[in-house]
Amino acid sequence: MQVHVHDTLKEHNGNRQEFVMKTIEESLERFHPSIQRVDASLTEDGHTPTTLEYHCKLSANVGGLGVVASDSKCGSVHEAVTSSVEKLVRGIEHRIGQHRAK
Repeated sequence: MQVHVHDTLKEHNGNRQEFVMKTIEESLERFHPSIQRVDASLTEDGHTPTTLEYHCKLSANVGGLGVVASDSKCGSVHEAVTSSVEKLVRGIEHRIGQHRAK
């Protein structure tokens, strides 16, 4: 499984990319044979410290089931990544459930 992180946050941190990749890989480990690639995009919205939100968008190419995407906006990068990964896992589980029901 390939994980690509696109980090456009103003504050650069080498550990952030490692954290994002590790979180995604650990959370999607059970789907590993089916997922070829995961793209993660980190951006920030707002211009002042009181309105600043971090936005994490994820998309996973799940073999023959297509692309599953999720996103989350939170007050910290950690919360945004974690929430978005949880939504992505639920989306993949739902897509697999739909496929099995057919």
